[in-house]
Amino acid sequence: MIAARALLDELTALELRPAISILMETHRAGREIGQDWIRLKNLLRAVERQLDARGLARDDTARLLEAGQALVDERAFWRHQEDGLAVYAAPNFFRTYHCPQPLREMAVVSDRFHVTQLFPLLSADRRFYVLALSQKNVRLIEATRTSAVEVDLGDLPRSVTEALMTEPPGQELQHHVVSAVGAEHGAMFHGHGGGGLEHRKEEIRQFFHQLDRGLHPLLKEREDPLVLAAVEYLIPLYRETNTHPGLLPDGILGNSEGQSASVLGARAWDIVHAHLDRTETRAIARYQDLAGSGRVSTDLATVVRAAHEGRIADLFLAAGTERWGSFEPASGALTLRDGPGVVGEDLLNVAAIHAFQRGATIHVLERERVPEGHDVAALFRY
Repeated sequence: MIAARALLDELTALELRPAISILMETHRAGREIGQDWIRLKNLLRAVERQLDARGLARDDTARLLEAGQALVDERAFWRHQEDGLAVYAAPNFFRTYHCPQPLREMAVVSDRFHVTQLFPLLSADRRFYVLALSQKNVRLIEATRTSAVEVDLGDLPRSVTEALMTEPPGQELQHHVVSAVGAEHGAMFHGHGGGGLEHRKEEIRQFFHQLDRGLHPLLKEREDPLVLAAVEYLIPLYRETNTHPGLLPDGILGNSEGQSASVLGARAWDIVHAHLDRTETRAIARYQDLAGSGRVSTDLATVVRAAHEGRIADLFLAAGTERWGSFEPASGALTLRDGPGVVGEDLLNVAAIHAFQRGATIHVLERERVPEGHDVAALFRY
């Protein structure tokens, strides 16, 4: 299945008219599955009426909706759904996207695809990595909320022993936790035949330096979160050598040996998800700190213009909200309308598309979390 990021990149870049967007809730099991295809059929009829109102010829309408109509009768398609379905169609273009969360039902014909409901999927679809460290093995796992695969490390050493091949036999690094009465809980390093604690730590650091350098070409994006999974004494040693800016402060503590990639990925997702929530909370707090400074706004016209100009750093939208009207980029003129019609489009969607194309972070939130409780709010770069 196409990733949410790739789908959004494609949908926001295309300039095809008329652009048809159908979004709906679907079901994975149960008798409700039998109603999903009927719901799509009804939404296609709603689109047909909108195209007719725009004066589109019947043959052109039939060509636009042909692929969607075919899905109605494709029973195998409906047996393999998730919680939401997005259908996008335009001249010589058709895409379906199965979503891991329900979508609010809508059928819209406009000049752009309606994509605001897809932005929350970027966090669910967010790629991250798990670096599982132990004395016997090192593994790198590339994961999302729903997937986890082990990455081939190529020629990188997989273990401390492999990295310290020059050490004399019998000098293997060992570890135990002191738990005697009156003793502090902590890590003890020792070898058979010499070498103090600091010497052992330095050898591990040298191994981790090798590992850190070798991981650079494997970690595809510098901002991708990296979660460490290791016994407690190894984590601070690796942090000393790490140069990946996405390394998260929280890790998976304990022996990761024997834990599958999917198990480690699921445990790491809890950490990544909490990190993303904190990032969103910090953006809201920054907006509040800048309130009244001219660096923020809840005025729709101001926000749409700023999105078009590429001035938005963070855009906050109230989930389930639409503001219909038209925007003229050349003049910056904005006209509001009571609802969807032959002319105009959802201006919140317009702002989101322009802001996303220019590198802004889009936050779709419950209204009470949107700064100042408005439909839209923006934090500007300048």
